[in-house]
Amino acid sequence: MRRMMLDVESVGLYGDALAYGFVIFDGDTTIEEGLAIANPMACAGERQDFDWLKVNVFPWINAMSLEFPKDGERNIVLTDPTTGVLTTLCDGPISLREAFWSLWEREKARGTELWADVCYPVETNFLATCVRALTGRKFQGPFPLLDVATLTAISTGSPFRVLERTPDELPEHHPLMDARHSTRKLRLSIKELETA
Repeated sequence: MRRMMLDVESVGLYGDALAYGFVIFDGDTTIEEGLAIANPMACAGERQDFDWLKVNVFPWINAMSLEFPKDGERNIVLTDPTTGVLTTLCDGPISLREAFWSLWEREKARGTELWADVCYPVETNFLATCVRALTGRKFQGPFPLLDVATLTAISTGSPFRVLERTPDELPEHHPLMDARHSTRKLRLSIKELETA
């Protein structure tokens, strides 16, 4: 079964999406990984949310030494030197959402399931904003959005599995690294349920 794990970092729990990472996989085989980042200067949110981002998200963005497209310019696609993964740089949150929507349409046509870990509120808000962006999308969004935390609760009795991160799942709050970590959690829960 082809699956896509999505992780979104946003300005606070309910603000603009700043970045998303994804892992597309089938069983234990990883097919594709990717990352997209909006220009942080174009994202809206509350000061306290930006204070959190300065500590938890901006360090890995700054370490990449990125030059974002100017307002209205096309997205820039490059290979991230720190991960080797294709990375899309967007002028702001609107083009970030449209980059994801193109990816989703491609994967939906392939019958891919969409997963996230603890979907609400960040990933669900991101997807709802993508759907509301253009007329005609309301029946095109991911349905169902599957949640790793629910499956983990069934397999372990708790939705919050503490699973030490491997080096390729660090730093935390980097959406690609978080998507890798969530993918490993999902694979583990599926195996536990298959052998139960």
